Amino acid sequence: MTVSEIQAILDVTIDGDFGPVTTGAAEEALGVVRLPDLILPDRIRRIQRILGAQVTADGILGPVTLAALGQRLRPHTAEPGEFATLIAATAEAEIGVSEEGGNNIGERVNTYKAATWLDPEKPWAWCAAFVCYCVKQALLKQHIQAFTRPRTAGAWDLETGWASGKYGQVPGARIIRKPSLARRGDIVVYTFSHCGIVTAPFSDGYITAVEGNTNRAGSREGDGVFKKYRSSSKIRSLIRITQ
Repeated sequence: MTVSEIQAILDVTIDGDFGPVTTGAAEEALGVVRLPDLILPDRIRRIQRILGAQVTADGILGPVTLAALGQRLRPHTAEPGEFATLIAATAEAEIGVSEEGGNNIGERVNTYKAATWLDPEKPWAWCAAFVCYCVKQALLKQHIQAFTRPRTAGAWDLETGWASGKYGQVPGARIIRKPSLARRGDIVVYTFSHCGIVTAPFSDGYITAVEGNTNRAGSREGDGVFKKYRSSSKIRSLIRITQ
């Protein structure tokens, strides 16, 4: 496997150069704790150790390392429901993250925003960015057959743009208008231009969701990632990805 092929799987710029950006994406996909202060060869050695005994941890990105990395990252078809479960688990792992240093910014918040088309360093509402991040991480962790993932910063645009195929084909996406059909791992889009990830199914007129850019009061202009209970009357649509 070539560097360019690995970059395509990792969803980074395809330039044939296994530099810091590609290395960081590989670390994230393999679950390696990122230590960006290390020089690049040392970071590659840490990746090589994860890949197993067949790869020598010499810090050199040769054909054996590329083949092993490609095998680990190679896309496969997920079992029914597996991908949705991973999206929900990704969202739940982020509960408690807060903005730092001002409104709509912070180290972790900017990581979510980097999953969109917009400049992550600038302050802007990030509920949709959180959803984009969760889907991106599920793709990287599960290595399922790729599709056009969401990169929009607009909550309603998740439905009217991305899931509707405006930005590319999303063959596994289904838009659902009936809140009572909500399942774990669905993307929920609200009537008040906000969104999140469903983590528990519809019950007694409510869903449970994890949302970014909210707060304990349930604002769409909050300062962190919270678990929220929302009335079905506030739900505009559900987006289900079946892979």
